[in-house]
Amino acid sequence: IAIFIDGENFYNRLLDRGITKIDLNKLIGLLCGSNRKIVSISYYDCYYIQHIDPTRYMHQRQWIEYVKKEIGEENVYMVKRNKKFNKNTNKVTYQAKGDDIYLAAHMVKFAYIDAYDTAFLISGDGDFWPAVKVVKELKGKQVEDFYMYPNYSRLLNAECIHCNEITHLIKQCIIS
Repeated sequence: IAIFIDGENFYNRLLDRGITKIDLNKLIGLLCGSNRKIVSISYYDCYYIQHIDPTRYMHQRQWIEYVKKEIGEENVYMVKRNKKFNKNTNKVTYQAKGDDIYLAAHMVKFAYIDAYDTAFLISGDGDFWPAVKVVKELKGKQVEDFYMYPNYSRLLNAECIHCNEITHLIKQCIIS
């Protein structure tokens, strides 16, 4: 099993529930069970902007450091947010760009080189359905999606062999 974690969605769904830290390895163990071999775990996210929200920036940095310790720094892929000027409102915003593409590219690449038979996608983001379709068609791989409500996509569900809501498992992994 290769595990691909959409950090932007995962982290924000944790925060939506008031959860700031979980035992990530325990969660992965609950998802995989004892009889499935994990070949890789990868985490993809986008840094928050410090001057926009210093508290969120600090909490995310702490979370990312924790994730790096759990799965290895070399398995955490971080991109910067892109600055965007809105002419209608005269405001600057920062948008996450590239983290989903990074994840999708790795899912396809590792399927192509036969690094895994089954991928676990922890996301629920419908933008991943084309990548899932490619790994199925290209190499006959299976993909299971694990999501936290409301991140559910019918398109993604149609491409995955299983889609599983995992809030009940997350609750078992909370670290106080």
